[in-house]
Amino acid sequence: MEGISINSNKNIIHSFSRPLTSYGVGDSERCIEIPWAISQYKNEKVVLDIGYAHAEERYLKKLLDLHIPELHGLDIVDKNIDGIISHVSDIRKTEFFDDFFDLVFCISTIEHVGKDNKIYTGIISNQEKCGDIQALREIYRITKPGGKVVITVPYGKFHDYGWFIHYDKEKLHALTHSSPWQKSAESYYLYNNGWFNCGDKDLESILYKDNGAPAAAGLACIVLIKPSLKRNIFSLISRLGLKIK
Repeated sequence: MEGISINSNKNIIHSFSRPLTSYGVGDSERCIEIPWAISQYKNEKVVLDIGYAHAEERYLKKLLDLHIPELHGLDIVDKNIDGIISHVSDIRKTEFFDDFFDLVFCISTIEHVGKDNKIYTGIISNQEKCGDIQALREIYRITKPGGKVVITVPYGKFHDYGWFIHYDKEKLHALTHSSPWQKSAESYYLYNNGWFNCGDKDLESILYKDNGAPAAAGLACIVLIKPSLKRNIFSLISRLGLKIK
């Protein structure tokens, strides 16, 4: 990844605290979200990556280079990768214990939950409304109090593309406030002949592949923390057999 130092978390955070000049021309949002996500790692011991089986090699390399003591990967298809404990499951309903993970990475993944995943599985799947909200509630259940989730999504003007959701401010607010998380960080980026740091309002009219972007032209990066003293209400709901709408 040329043009940016990724030698330390401090360098990454500093690099993304100012507008980027012609960085990542012709590259997808991965050139932004990978270093941004990796910079959020603070020596957590038990970590989950959601969607690892379809992740790009450059992301997996940076993830494995962190030398996380216990790194789990969850996806709807199986993939064996040295250094990752593999789990085949739907993130909306997992078998992990309550309060299990210190950190969860969900990089360009949650927008696909409950959508048509034929591109990934080869099987036509039924679409389900609010799959992303169900996923984040399950992530809340399996995250330790004081733990966090790192989320990146395509962002700008709302549009349902069938195989993923393109978030706007209202849709992203509904997602992040569907569980009692505390937001600790957020950043927004725009593609326009390269990637630039921006405000969320700068992305209001942006859709997928706008401005000649190879994929997303707007990106939201967010860190949510599970409050230390919150009762795990979603575990209780699950035990009672109640459905979350």
